[in-house]
Amino acid sequence: MKAVIPLVLAIAWHLPLHAADALPSYLTGVWGTAESLDTGTAAQSFLHLAADGYGFAVGSGPVKRMDGKDGGGDDGKQLPRPVIGFPVRAMLDGDLLTLLPYWPGKIDEAQAARQVLSCRYDASAPALNCTTVNGVAIRLQRRAEQLDAETAKQIEAVRSPPPFTLSGR
Repeated sequence: MKAVIPLVLAIAWHLPLHAADALPSYLTGVWGTAESLDTGTAAQSFLHLAADGYGFAVGSGPVKRMDGKDGGGDDGKQLPRPVIGFPVRAMLDGDLLTLLPYWPGKIDEAQAARQVLSCRYDASAPALNCTTVNGVAIRLQRRAEQLDAETAKQIEAVRSPPPFTLSGR
């Protein structure tokens, strides 16, 4: 019994450490290459990060018409842009922020390691200087210090997905 008490105390001592934030506050929030995913005619990228390291990487591509013209419709208005995003897990090691795709139970570690986005924080801007898996440099400016309620809700849904159930059985 005497050996159990120190073991229980040791386990209880470490539980709050796992609940601690994974990222410092200067890295959390919204980061983007422009004010929105619809800005301009070039591709845009956004990163939404929660304090525990969960988040979303989102990007929009440039609009190309079938006739080769950029961006606008015949009425002069901007055409809808293709947007794609995926959940990520961010890990901070020294000054290197590494982002891995996150699909619980859907992607193996070797596959995820090939899909890395690496970033370094520039406090003077503030900005994240990132490099994609293909070696493309992306500079993300701080757009918001906190996530909006809808994005936080979506990250929570990814963080703790509902249990899988089969209907009709």
